Amino acid sequence: MLLDALPGYWERLGSEIATGSEDSLAADPRRARELKESNPAKPGTIWPHLRIISCWGHGSASIGAGDLAQRFPDAILQPKGLIATEAFVTLPFEGKYPLAIESHFFEFLDFQGRVFPVEAVEDGEEYEIVVTTAGGLCRYCLGDRVRINGYLGRTPSLEFLGRGQKVSDRFGEKLSEPFVTAVLKELFGRNVPRFALLAPHEDKIGFRYVLCVEGHPEPNWPEELEQSLCENPHYAYCRDLGQLLPAKIFLIEKDGFETFTKRDAAEGARLGDLKPALLSNKSGWLEYFVGQEWRSTRVSSTASRGV
Repeated sequence: MLLDALPGYWERLGSEIATGSEDSLAADPRRARELKESNPAKPGTIWPHLRIISCWGHGSASIGAGDLAQRFPDAILQPKGLIATEAFVTLPFEGKYPLAIESHFFEFLDFQGRVFPVEAVEDGEEYEIVVTTAGGLCRYCLGDRVRINGYLGRTPSLEFLGRGQKVSDRFGEKLSEPFVTAVLKELFGRNVPRFALLAPHEDKIGFRYVLCVEGHPEPNWPEELEQSLCENPHYAYCRDLGQLLPAKIFLIEKDGFETFTKRDAAEGARLGDLKPALLSNKSGWLEYFVGQEWRSTRVSSTASRGV
């Protein structure tokens, strides 16, 4: 959001840096001359010596991280480990994200509700993290879902997938944030949009999910999105029953993330607490985003589901 706003303030910022400002900004003519040769649309030119960016980069933040990497092509983007308010869980090291085994006592909860100690988790499996801390939390379920993606020595490396508790479920379709994140990452590939959000939508025709995207959709997206969502058997069953119509693409003209944060902030959320999301269980987003339904010129070869 800050980088997108920068061009509109560029001349004013340059002037205030050169001469100083009344709110205690000291004049820095040398930096002002450097910025005059920079391009606010290419932020890498503003910080030419920037070599590494540490930020959230997994789960629902992966789309935004991809966009950030494109803006700074000469810098290395290093996704942070999994850090929660309650516990420090993983850290980036040698290309992996080993569990912070000397920080807390960890246990892992699988889909069947079984609990495993760290030495019993299996590579490739998904778990929810349970932590006991020296600060007083006892077997506290963080709500974060992870996948074991290898080991550093004997310590497992964890890939953050998303919040296991975040689910959109109107008719039993049970779309979870980790599932939707995986679907959209596969759908987008290298064509990373600036903003994307899958959300339920209801109109006079019926109920469906709409992918609101600020970017450049490809002709295959509607068909591939529907096919991928149907890999969730609960969603596929709702489609077969006719409870859900095929998913659609809504093309956002501008300010997708800004609009997303404004709605949540207006409903009482603090702006600093809002995190990137690829799934919303709220409907009505098309009343907030500026844009229109996107129709592909490609003719689908997939037979329609439902009634």
